[in-house]
Amino acid sequence: MSALVLLGVALAGCREENPTGGDDRGDTFAVRMVPGTVMTFDHWLLDRFGSRIPGSQTTRTWRVVADSIDAFGFGDVVVVVDSMGVGHTDSLLFRFSPPGDVYAHGYLARLIERREGRIIPAGWDRVAAFSLQPPVSWSVGFVDSSRTLTATGETSGEVLFFEVLVDGVRSAIPARQADISKSNLLATLWMTATPSVVVRLREETLITSEQSELVGVTTAAR
Repeated sequence: MSALVLLGVALAGCREENPTGGDDRGDTFAVRMVPGTVMTFDHWLLDRFGSRIPGSQTTRTWRVVADSIDAFGFGDVVVVVDSMGVGHTDSLLFRFSPPGDVYAHGYLARLIERREGRIIPAGWDRVAAFSLQPPVSWSVGFVDSSRTLTATGETSGEVLFFEVLVDGVRSAIPARQADISKSNLLATLWMTATPSVVVRLREETLITSEQSELVGVTTAAR
């Protein structure tokens, strides 16, 4: 990818897999977005082969505007304003646990509505479980109204280094992936803790796919 240059790969050592709900042990990779952080992405629609569709590129911006907000049963919610194109703005709600888990409110509900046209109740989806020793899988959240079917998250512990402009300085930052899957849905998030941002977000179905790639970040200290 031209926007994110892969500099190197460091594979995590092989370890015994922990079952879902296992002990939270292993090295920590704690992500915690803070107000004032601005992430700028190149966003593309992809064809069924995973290639960028010409003319589909837009600029996407995530602005972290607040933390420690009370919302949907918790008081540690981080609010991110997601802007993509003219007049397309949404608010994303995250929670970050100190050991390294990432929760996003309504992530699966939005994905299923956008991809399948179904409406399901929104909940706190565990989109990344970096607190668990990789390789590992976990339950992300429910994907049906009866709250019986769940999406599965997986991470191998693989670390990739991406080249990104951080406060105007081209920097190599390490990121880990979290894969989310259920039937014909697949999403992959690459996140980094230094600085705490998303560097790649890819969402796929059998029909349409799209990908956001981080090209620059302004940190809160800037």
